[in-house]
Amino acid sequence: MFFLVSGLRTSFTLFGFRVVECIAKASFGDVQTAQVDNLERFYEALKSRSTDAMVVFLQNNESRITTLLRRTQSKVVVFGADVSDAAALFIHRYNRPFAAAVRVSALAAAGLAELCESASVVLYPKLGVDAKLLPLVQSLALFYGIDPDKAFLKRVAKHLRIASLDSTTTIGPLLHKFWLEGTKDAADMLSDEERGILDALDQSYGELMVSGGYETVSWPIGALYSPIEKQIGFSSPVELVGQARRLTYGPYLHLPAGDWLFESVLSVSENQSGNKMEVILRERHTARAQTTFDLPARGRLAVTLRFMIENVRNPVEIYFSVKEAGIEGIVEIESLRFQKYKPDEPSSTS
Repeated sequence: MFFLVSGLRTSFTLFGFRVVECIAKASFGDVQTAQVDNLERFYEALKSRSTDAMVVFLQNNESRITTLLRRTQSKVVVFGADVSDAAALFIHRYNRPFAAAVRVSALAAAGLAELCESASVVLYPKLGVDAKLLPLVQSLALFYGIDPDKAFLKRVAKHLRIASLDSTTTIGPLLHKFWLEGTKDAADMLSDEERGILDALDQSYGELMVSGGYETVSWPIGALYSPIEKQIGFSSPVELVGQARRLTYGPYLHLPAGDWLFESVLSVSENQSGNKMEVILRERHTARAQTTFDLPARGRLAVTLRFMIENVRNPVEIYFSVKEAGIEGIVEIESLRFQKYKPDEPSSTS
């Protein structure tokens, strides 16, 4: 039997993987474990199995694995976590800059959202240290078709190396064993602006996973790149005075594969002489949609583009540019929103 587990790489996910491993051991005895990040390694893990049970952690999910699991109606447990937790771990463990941590964590979250579209996936939200362990073990066992009777629970407790597993047992002591030292220090070193970006992504990707990939995704404006510093941290509004130029680009984040509608609300003021703006949306290096339009003297307008994402691993780039030299004017990018079309929705653009 295969016990498939996934989630953002955080302390809670590692704790959850360990609980599933102990459930498998309590049911089958000897158990193999594996971690895979692409279809080839997934097949290699399955072929190398030498025990009756194997616990496989699917990390950085790709569309091919998701398609296979959906086709075979495989059961997968996903442990929920925040993008901010995964980003802090990435910064600490690999000593990478904030922007890289955001991109990697957003990729993992988008991959999980794509995986959660499968009807055979159950999502366990992140639990606090005072949460009870027994209901979690019982629920996981039942999901895998195992009867969590008293004898079984006693064996699970033995494999977890805890004295007992009853209604008073909390997850705190076990979760602490998987607490990844240094992640809190990395999180504490973030600026207020960086924390704001992660808070926004926590909410959007969390809702996306819960909805099975169809909740609206909002990306924070601060995740866009400044064309001058060429790094994350774009600040809006922007004056239109000067040469035709690119105002901002990025944020190189990720969305599940499928048909999407992008909407950005712009606010324009003091633009009596007029100007033109171009918005281009790209998947990696391929332009998927673009539009050019006149900016009003003042007012708010919504820019909408329909586009297709072929692979969740490809980053999404949005380019905002003014096409004419300006002597006045201010433009503010108020929002970046994405809504995925469901299969039964009409294909005509809005």
